[in-house]
Amino acid sequence: MELNARISMKRCATVVSAVILFAAGLVGLPQVAFAADLEWTAQNAAEANSWASVAYGNGVFVAVATNGTNQVMTSPDGVTWTARAAAEANQWVSVTYGNGVFVAVAASGTNRVMTSTNGQTWTPWVAAEANQWSSVTYGNGVFVAVADSGTNRVMTSANGQTWTPVGAAEANQWYSVTYGNGVFVAVANNGTNRVMTSADGQTWTARAAAEASDWVSVTYGNGMFVAVALDGTNRVMTSADGQTWTAQAAAEASSWYSVTYGNGMFVAVATGGTNRVMTAPSALPVQVVTFGAAPSVTVGDSALVSATSDGDGAISYTSTTTETCTVNATTGEVTGVDAGDCAIRADAEETATWSAGSATQTFAVTSAGPTPVAHQSPVRGCVTVGQSMPRRGTKKLMKPGCVTNAGKRVGVKVRSATPRGDVRYYRLFCVTNSGKQTSTSKAGFGEFRVCNKGKMKIRTYGTPLKMKIVWKAKATSGFTAYKKTHTYKT
Repeated sequence: MELNARISMKRCATVVSAVILFAAGLVGLPQVAFAADLEWTAQNAAEANSWASVAYGNGVFVAVATNGTNQVMTSPDGVTWTARAAAEANQWVSVTYGNGVFVAVAASGTNRVMTSTNGQTWTPWVAAEANQWSSVTYGNGVFVAVADSGTNRVMTSANGQTWTPVGAAEANQWYSVTYGNGVFVAVANNGTNRVMTSADGQTWTARAAAEASDWVSVTYGNGMFVAVALDGTNRVMTSADGQTWTAQAAAEASSWYSVTYGNGMFVAVATGGTNRVMTAPSALPVQVVTFGAAPSVTVGDSALVSATSDGDGAISYTSTTTETCTVNATTGEVTGVDAGDCAIRADAEETATWSAGSATQTFAVTSAGPTPVAHQSPVRGCVTVGQSMPRRGTKKLMKPGCVTNAGKRVGVKVRSATPRGDVRYYRLFCVTNSGKQTSTSKAGFGEFRVCNKGKMKIRTYGTPLKMKIVWKAKATSGFTAYKKTHTYKT
């Protein structure tokens, strides 16, 4: 399918499919009128763009578009939307959330990947190949994207920044990819085997689809993969493992273009037909998650949150306010980062007998007490500020193993990086003593980064930039926090 035709169809359906995640999951697919049963409410987009995909994470909805002045918009509630500038003016067709970061892929442009931790400020990255990337997902600690063109039609990344090309099982037009039950599943609208699966995103196995239809979307929920097609006799197929597929009759012979799952319901949307939405409600109950008493947390100290559900799903924890607090996903141990409101979300995972559920607990992180009398400072001059930043080149920001006189690690954050031209482009990285370049790691407080080995550098790529770089070490017993800020223009 040609690029423009593919994007035109995608923008008609994908956003609708993702937003109706809140409607309520299993196969049977009764016919549903668009507004009568699901009580839809129209909302104004931030701009009149061709919105192609939407994702949710870290307490915010993020949508991307294939055209327009600002090709990103964000919303805390799905109702009120704010326009945001994309990293580049590409045809952005898919966005997902995982590992604390939003990742979007494009079907065109110089840099066909962009990432953001908050949905507001985006950084461009080079894709593994200049393919027409059509879908991206996250699972098993890795981002996976698929394309409908190119030599290697799969690419993977642990952080959304550095991508590795991977050969697809067959040279098909891979349209959609999802993750569930420990496996990645992708579907295609052409080829001999129109499904492929992978446990790790690296090695893919071709699987026969239930029918040779134009399969364009796949999702996972309630222990089942569900795919929909634009044409064919049966335009739905289902699978428990992604390997063996069963054809299911759609509610109508419409051009079904996208399917998603949430809150106990599969929902599909079509680009044509009388009733362009179909749903498959599940009898599974939604788990109710309940928190215990809120803990008392001070900056630099830790305490436990505890949540239970009325079902049998395992509980995991996520901080939606990482500038104020962090949390261990398994144990619920909360660490205070800065004074302010701390919001912890507890998620009960979906099981064979229960749908997923979640709840959020908010409490205050207070200051650590009396102001410490001593000030922290970097030892051995390990923070290298300087007065200038090259427009194209590298600059050292920290020496290896940079700590303060209190023994606290120093982290680095690039803040308010504002282009003086029309593209923002820089990268933080680490260089070991042997000259090997590695990625930075989370410092454990806010968005600050550290190097586990070697010195930290920043690379610029020739774009005029204005950026504020912050060095910080957390307060500790007897010492104030260390913070150094410097603004550079390249």
